Amino acid sequence: MSISQSLIVVSLMLCGVVSEPVKSCLSEEVFQKASCSDIRDFVSGPWAEVRRLALPFPMYSDDDCVVWEVSPHFMNSTDAEFHLQALVHGAPVEGMMPAVLKVEEKTPGDCKVGMHIEVPKLAITKSIDDWWITFDDDHQVMVGYVCVPNHIETELEQGLQFRNMLFIYLKPQLTSGKVKRVKNDLDKIVDRLSSELRTLEEETKENWKELKKSKCKMVV
Repeated sequence: MSISQSLIVVSLMLCGVVSEPVKSCLSEEVFQKASCSDIRDFVSGPWAEVRRLALPFPMYSDDDCVVWEVSPHFMNSTDAEFHLQALVHGAPVEGMMPAVLKVEEKTPGDCKVGMHIEVPKLAITKSIDDWWITFDDDHQVMVGYVCVPNHIETELEQGLQFRNMLFIYLKPQLTSGKVKRVKNDLDKIVDRLSSELRTLEEETKENWKELKKSKCKMVV
């Protein structure tokens, strides 16, 4: 186990906050990953983190409505880098650096997405090499997902080999009619992902139901 992974596990155990342990990862068929061109074209702007599985570590309060301001830092026809600032009540989250999202397409259709997160207040630095993103058809709902190896022995003994981290974001909507349409798209994505998530976790758990709970009052 690397030093950064050890720090994450220690933080999880001390704070009582855990991401979801699962038997296997979500399938690409169900997740439906976005193309590099879609990510480059539509990821910028404000995104409210309206639904999420349990936090992998306490970056912010579990009940916070977090808005991520995503700004392009570099972009060309194949690669891009975006900086993501987490805001709560309009102010940057204390003790958390802006995240960095990198998109690389070395050959057509071969899209690599990485995420780098630093939380100095927790002494945590995390680089994720295989961050998955998907959108709804109108690019108003976005999902970020990663599945990482589990390092908690008691869970490994139960066949829970991985941990899921999944976040659902929504573009702020200006009209009530558009809110209703986007809410329908949000529900469709939640239902699609939940149908597989519930089969991956321990039989006695229902962590997938967290995706049914809104963290932001603008979305029920």
